[in-house]
Amino acid sequence: MQFFLLKGHRALKKQPKQIISDFEVPYLICIAMKRILLTIPLVLIWQVSFGQWVPFDYQYKGPTNGTIVDLHSDNGDPHNLEEIYATGFFTTIEGVPASYAAKYDFGVGNWVEVGGGLDDAGHAMEKIGDTLFLVRYELGSDSNWVHYLDNGSWKKLGSGFFLEGNNPSQFYTCNLFDVIEWDNKIVACGEFNRVGSDTINGIAWWDGSDWNPFGSGLSDPMFGSVINPHQLFVYNGDLLVCGNFLKAGGITVNGIAKWNGASWEAMGSGFDNTVYAIGATELGDLYVGGAFTMSGSTGTSMVARWNGTAWENPGFDLKMNNPQRFGFVHTIKLLDEGALWRRFLISGGFDEIQYPNGTVPAGSIAALIQSNGQYIDSLSTLNNGLNNDVEGLLYWDGAIVAGGFFTNTNDVANTPLSRIARFQLWVTGTDEFDDEHDAISVYPNPSHEEIRIDLEEIEIWQMTDLKGKIIMEGQEKKIDVRGIVPGSYLLRIRSGKGLKTLRFSKI
Repeated sequence: MQFFLLKGHRALKKQPKQIISDFEVPYLICIAMKRILLTIPLVLIWQVSFGQWVPFDYQYKGPTNGTIVDLHSDNGDPHNLEEIYATGFFTTIEGVPASYAAKYDFGVGNWVEVGGGLDDAGHAMEKIGDTLFLVRYELGSDSNWVHYLDNGSWKKLGSGFFLEGNNPSQFYTCNLFDVIEWDNKIVACGEFNRVGSDTINGIAWWDGSDWNPFGSGLSDPMFGSVINPHQLFVYNGDLLVCGNFLKAGGITVNGIAKWNGASWEAMGSGFDNTVYAIGATELGDLYVGGAFTMSGSTGTSMVARWNGTAWENPGFDLKMNNPQRFGFVHTIKLLDEGALWRRFLISGGFDEIQYPNGTVPAGSIAALIQSNGQYIDSLSTLNNGLNNDVEGLLYWDGAIVAGGFFTNTNDVANTPLSRIARFQLWVTGTDEFDDEHDAISVYPNPSHEEIRIDLEEIEIWQMTDLKGKIIMEGQEKKIDVRGIVPGSYLLRIRSGKGLKTLRFSKI
C-alpha cells in the first residue's frame, strides 16, 4: 500500500494514490535506437538522446513492491561504480528481499540488502567524506535518527530526533527528509521539535558530538499540521532549505529560506504551497519545484526560477491532469560528467508541460535543454517519460537512472519496468577495438560536405565539439556535415567490437 508514500506530499493534500499492480511478466528487451523531433506552435522540443527507457540492467528481473525514493552512487566516478544504493518504501527490489535499503552489486549483477535493512522507509542518502549517511521516515513512534553505514551496518549518529505530540494515526510523526554537508558540518532536516533533550525545530547541525540548532529553526506549517522540511541545498555558500513551513527564525519565508551563516533570510515572496526540491545548473541558475502554483503575484506551476531578487516563471508550467494522482515536483538535479555530459532534470508527478503557445504530454520527468551553452525555456520529454511518479535520479555511465513508483514506460512500447529504469544518453565505455579494427577511419578528413565511417557495422555514433557538446548522432555511415560550423570535432563510434573516438575537421 502506497498511502504513506511521501507523507508530506500526499497526506497533507488528502489526495488518493493510484494503485498499480506489482505483478508484471518477465521479459527480455531489445534496445531500438531512435530520435524524436516534437514540434508545437512556436516551441521546439528536441529529443537529444538516441535511447529508450529500459529496465535498469536491460532485463526485467522481478517486482519492486514500493516506491524508490532516492538513488545514490558509492563514489564520484560514474564510469567505475562498484555499487548503486537505493532507498524508499520497498521491502523487495527487483525480486530481491531488502528492507527499505539496497545496493546493486555490479560484481554479482544483482541487488542485495544493505546494512541489515532499515526499520522504516528511507527518504534520502548522501555520501559525506567516505561515509554514506541516510535519513528515513518514522511512521510508528516519535523517535528517529540520522543513520550512517559503518562496516556494513547502519549506525545512529548522536541523539535521537523527536516530535512532541506525535500522532501516528494522523501521520504526525518524526520523519527525517534530508542530510547534507555544509560548511564542514553535517546538516539534517525533518519533522522534529526536539533532539535529545534540546529544543531544535526542523533543522539541525552536527558538531562532532552533539546536534545544534540554526537559530530558532523552522515553524508554522503553511497548511496541515507538519512543517515537512524536505530538502537542503548549498547555493553560493549559503544553506537553503525548503518545505511546508511558513517561518524560519521567526520571519515569514513561505516554504523556502536561506541561512547566511548567522541568521535566516526570506527568498522573495516564497510560495503558496509546499516546496520539495531545489537544484542549480552548472551556470548557477537556481530552480525550485513543488506543489505550488504562485510566488507572490507571479503564476508559476510546480517549478520556478530565481532571478536574484524574486521567483519567476521559467517559461513553462507543469501540470497533473489525472485526478487520481497528486501533481508535484520532487527532484531537481544536475547530472554532470564535466564537459562531456550534463543533463538538468526535473522529476516528480506531472503529465503535461504547458508553454504559452501549446502543451506537450510528459511522463513525470523532463530535461531542461541547453543551446550554445545556455539553458533555454523548453524541455526534452525523454521519450515521453514514465507512467507514474519519478523521484530518485542518478547518472551512471552516460545514462539517466530513475527510481520511483512507475511500472511502465509512457511511450508506445509501454515497456514493463520495476520502479527503476535507465535512459541511455551517451555512447559509453573506453576505446577497445581490437587490432583488426584499429585502422578504422573517417574520410575525407578534412571535409566540407560529407564524411564516411569506414566500418562494416555501426551501432551508434555521436559527434561532439572539443568541449563535449553533442552536435549530432545517428547510425548511418555517411554523415552530412554541411550544417555545422568549420572547426575540429570528435566522433565517438560504437560497434559490436567496441568503442572508438576519432577526430576530424570541418572546412
